[in-house]
Amino acid sequence: MIRTDSTAQSRRAARAVRSVRCPRRTGSRLPVLRAFCVLATTGLLLVSCGHPGGLRSAGATPTAIAPAELWPDAPSAPASTRDYNDVRPEPVEGVSVPGGSLHAVNPVDIVKSQLKQQSTAYDDPLTTYGSMMAKAIEACTTAGVGACPVRKAYYRDLTGDGSDDLVVGISMPEHQLAVRVYTLRQGRLDMIMSTFGIIVSVQLAGRDVVIHRRDGLPGFEQHSVWSWDAQRRAMLITRDDSVRTARPAPHPDGDTKRSASSSGTPSSGGVCDPYDSCSPDTP
Repeated sequence: MIRTDSTAQSRRAARAVRSVRCPRRTGSRLPVLRAFCVLATTGLLLVSCGHPGGLRSAGATPTAIAPAELWPDAPSAPASTRDYNDVRPEPVEGVSVPGGSLHAVNPVDIVKSQLKQQSTAYDDPLTTYGSMMAKAIEACTTAGVGACPVRKAYYRDLTGDGSDDLVVGISMPEHQLAVRVYTLRQGRLDMIMSTFGIIVSVQLAGRDVVIHRRDGLPGFEQHSVWSWDAQRRAMLITRDDSVRTARPAPHPDGDTKRSASSSGTPSSGGVCDPYDSCSPDTP
């Protein structure tokens, strides 16, 4: 490593300045020589006035150690039979889009329509909890009102086509939340993202959807980023991290059991979980 002593450097520069002898005789070339001499002397003085301290050693650099592979002869794990990002846009049937704007569509109508059609989404929660969802949504008129499991809708251009897309949250049994994104393509309503679980929060970051969920490992959260893929024409996971958190884990009999289904961000205040014994006025 490089080490520079500022005091020693200044002393050496001063000695060099004293050793410079400028010519005293007159002549045609002497003015030029004198000017060069002055510039050289000035440069040495500037060198001697560097920032105090200069470069200092940070100590020895630790030696990099390559990871040691254990059991290299063990048979390799079989490849996964399912790609989580192997998704396609799913058309929503029976829902009109007045004026070509998703702001004019009632999200409750979209969820009711999807309850009636066979979903191609993997492990679709509306199929898993079909009868319970149908009963809970039957009383809904507008999203985000009373005990309706369909939460307040959010709008953001996530596909980059200049038009707002629709983000819908649906409260599910067992304190889960389903998050779905819809877009309008050539007059057809498509679902381009679908996921669910014990979700702590949902965020819109630019054109990405960021979801924080509890994946069952106490003290950790799964943070996934969903981004638009123009080739697949769907929102795909582009990043998925397990993050240590200080948030308390939900307990079946504790006060935190409803936090996952009611603390989403964005969220709508005052939403009552229709699968718990609560009223719309319950805080």
